[in-house]
Amino acid sequence: MSAGRLDSVPDHGVGIKNDFPTEVIFIIRSLAIGGAERQIVTTANALAARGYKITLIVLSSSIELASDIELDRLNFILIDKKSRWNIGGWIVKLAGYLRSVPKAVVFGWLPSESLISFFISNFFTKHRYVWSVRASTVNYKEYDWLTSVVYRAHRFLVRSRSGDAVVFNSYAGAEVYGISAAEFRCHVIWNAVDQRVFHPSNVLRKIGRTYLNLDESVPLVGIFGRLIAAKDHHTFLMAAKHLNRQHPDIRFMIVGGGEEGGRLIESKVRSMGLDGVVLMTGASRHIPELLNAADVVVSTSKNSEGVQNTLIEAMCCGRPIVASEVGDVRHFISEFDLMVPPGDSDGVAASILTLLSTDTAEMRDKRSAYANRIFSIDRMTNEFSKLIDSLNN
Repeated sequence: MSAGRLDSVPDHGVGIKNDFPTEVIFIIRSLAIGGAERQIVTTANALAARGYKITLIVLSSSIELASDIELDRLNFILIDKKSRWNIGGWIVKLAGYLRSVPKAVVFGWLPSESLISFFISNFFTKHRYVWSVRASTVNYKEYDWLTSVVYRAHRFLVRSRSGDAVVFNSYAGAEVYGISAAEFRCHVIWNAVDQRVFHPSNVLRKIGRTYLNLDESVPLVGIFGRLIAAKDHHTFLMAAKHLNRQHPDIRFMIVGGGEEGGRLIESKVRSMGLDGVVLMTGASRHIPELLNAADVVVSTSKNSEGVQNTLIEAMCCGRPIVASEVGDVRHFISEFDLMVPPGDSDGVAASILTLLSTDTAEMRDKRSAYANRIFSIDRMTNEFSKLIDSLNN
């Protein structure tokens, strides 16, 4: 795929599967608030609505997003793994369930649960297995030794052509893993946005501004995502410091969870003299309100991204975006938005000022319409349906 925006997405016209015999099983570690977690819920709900028999298995008791599951349409199983070192009975429970299912297509959603579910499926069942890769470049040095080992093992097995198929949420991910997007077992399926939830709304904007205790006239720039090194909040804060010198009226919002990362960022905010200028919300269930409250949404990620949920959700809400050029950003960014090299805080600051001064209601409407077309749930569901049907033959 050449660089540039993707202006159209094929519609494979997949219909309802009321009598589909194969169970489709999604496995993920948690349903904590996060992009990958929100995507698995969206995907499971959408496929269940098509008539597929869906089971969503969650390995830990962190299930903040469980309330979004359409329980009348799919089967939800909580294994309740107590900690990363708890390797006893929960594996037996997971293996027991997978072995009880006569025929299934199993999706391991993130690296650790993918490894576990792959080995159980490969050695104890005859189910078809699909790897799911939700990132691209990963800097192993930014993670602890166990996570680094898991990522390396995951990449090795995917590259070795084990399993029946692999789903990447970005072309960048397929490239990093060394697998051609044209290969028959490789499927690049971009994330989707529930446009009933993420859409331009003056009502949601007012709620978000009230939550932040900000007047409508105050320019607000937001960054969304877990407080981890890969998101590079330092570059965001450097841009905020630069802008604050000449534009002290601008406020900056950091939305995301992560206890250790939160402490580090709070310390940087204080040391930079940005108390009261940078607002930190922690992990939040009010993302649609906060996205609509923002005048510009920024992503300063330096690696690891495929298709960033918060960027495409912001676009669906009509919000202008400034994004570092990682993952598939160059493929999906709208003509009204701006990219900068990773780590370029001056470029981020300049781009924020440009969008604050040039964005219009017409641009917001066009941006939202473009994103709604490219990131529709129907488009994503059609692609997953095509893959599942091929594995059922």
